[in-house]
Amino acid sequence: ALLTYRVTTNRNLAAQGAPPGSVAQEIRLARYDGSYWTPAGPLVNRNPSQPMPAPTPDNGPKVAIDDTGNGLVAWQERDDELIPRVYARRVFSATTTVPLLVSPTLWPLAVKGPPEVAGGPALKGSADAISVSLRGLSEGAVAFRQQPSASSLFSTARIFVGVLPASTSQNAGAFVGPYLVDGGTDATGPEGNL
Repeated sequence: ALLTYRVTTNRNLAAQGAPPGSVAQEIRLARYDGSYWTPAGPLVNRNPSQPMPAPTPDNGPKVAIDDTGNGLVAWQERDDELIPRVYARRVFSATTTVPLLVSPTLWPLAVKGPPEVAGGPALKGSADAISVSLRGLSEGAVAFRQQPSASSLFSTARIFVGVLPASTSQNAGAFVGPYLVDGGTDATGPEGNL
């Protein structure tokens, strides 16, 4: 089994110029071998010194495991512009891969819609409500909710899925998509079923 959890190490980062409500947090991963829980690789965070949004039920990390014991962990972390994004890492035995960006920074080109929308403005809203799925050969998917912002061309939250190709694929190092899957008129989905 795999377990991911967060540890808050500082609840007051206002004095250091962090956004209101920020905390210092470590995202950790542990593996159960049938008798004991042991750390599975280093900290999951992309940048443990980055101020994190305060913990809520919607921004907790998630992990999935496949039949071989490999995993996929996803979490919310602020990017370099302090916008909460979704990142993920593959988990192999006691190691993890480099962090991969799952949530888009721009309205995705893969989304059907008017030219002024597809590949349009930056997405400055928070990405949260993470869900993770994994199957054989570490082929996975991460679903998340993209919140609107003042500069968005949408006014309600949208649901996306980023697809991670199998670990044996030449494209295994990046997420495909993300695909808009909330049923809106401009929604598209990945080819095949995950």
